[in-house]
Amino acid sequence: GSRLAMLAAAAAVAGALPPMPDSLAEAANAVREEGRSTWAAYYKHARGFDSLRPLSHRGVNDWGSVGMMAIDCLDTLWLMNLTAEFKQARSIVEEIDYTPAGREARSVSTFEMTIRGLGGLLSAHALSGDRLFLRKAEQLGEALNTAFVPGRFPLPSVSLKKQGAGMHGGGGVNPAEVGTLSLEFHSLARATKRPEFDAGPDDVRRRMAATVTLLNSSLVPLSLKSSGGAHPTGRVSLGAMGDSYYEYLAKTAILDPRLRPTAGAMFKAALLEIEQQLLVPREHGRTFLAEASMNGRRGRPAGGASAAGAPRAPSDKPLFSKILKMDHLACFLPGTI
Repeated sequence: GSRLAMLAAAAAVAGALPPMPDSLAEAANAVREEGRSTWAAYYKHARGFDSLRPLSHRGVNDWGSVGMMAIDCLDTLWLMNLTAEFKQARSIVEEIDYTPAGREARSVSTFEMTIRGLGGLLSAHALSGDRLFLRKAEQLGEALNTAFVPGRFPLPSVSLKKQGAGMHGGGGVNPAEVGTLSLEFHSLARATKRPEFDAGPDDVRRRMAATVTLLNSSLVPLSLKSSGGAHPTGRVSLGAMGDSYYEYLAKTAILDPRLRPTAGAMFKAALLEIEQQLLVPREHGRTFLAEASMNGRRGRPAGGASAAGAPRAPSDKPLFSKILKMDHLACFLPGTI
């Protein structure tokens, strides 16, 4: 996220990119200089705002007024060894009040604020050891933690000021938005020694495991019931709305060994079904991951059900029909494996 934002802003504010360098060292230095230039543009025109509009050179708050671009850039600036710029980003974060008193009443995406806001602050703390970032992450985490409510999957959006009030909404949820919260909250629990931050992701994992059991499939449709579970119908994809659910199963198992029997096993089972149902063999020089339509179960129409309490038989697996399309976001899978 931060890298794309920085490059887009650089292209618009700083003009055309320089010619491709001849060596890796020159390439690394060119990237570093683009990072420096882009940060300078943000700091000059949009210091403290969530985003920089590169054409008008104006700052806008479109992510809850949390200084999102500064948070996004923290780890990048650190890895580029741009020390002065990192200190500038730190000063922005230090000035922002992440408690409810300092927040706006409007809702924000639980998913985006967790992976970008909470994840960015925790990454900065992990890299630098600066406890300012952990304090800010704890404040933001307390507000986001109210998205985990009893009896259902997390709220897709939450008010950082009202602490989740009135943000239940209607309809279903998708696997990515509910299954891509565990790394950040488990990391926050470990860093703060506050196990209550583990509770929400643990509940999501139990609900997803129950959904997998109900479907008799480790591949889940892109639309889930808010209360948990899903019908064996709908689109299955490793692209948008599905991608990071599978990614976080693997990474959560690596982060926390206690979760390898659950999250790790769920990821391994999903890999087998990905190979069986979604992998399209080399054809015309290409191998790719397709999408699929889940169309009920073998031997019964879509929406049919087993007898109450009856275990699913192997023959009761969902029916899949391949859709010969690969979403670009599915490219995460080789790197995750």
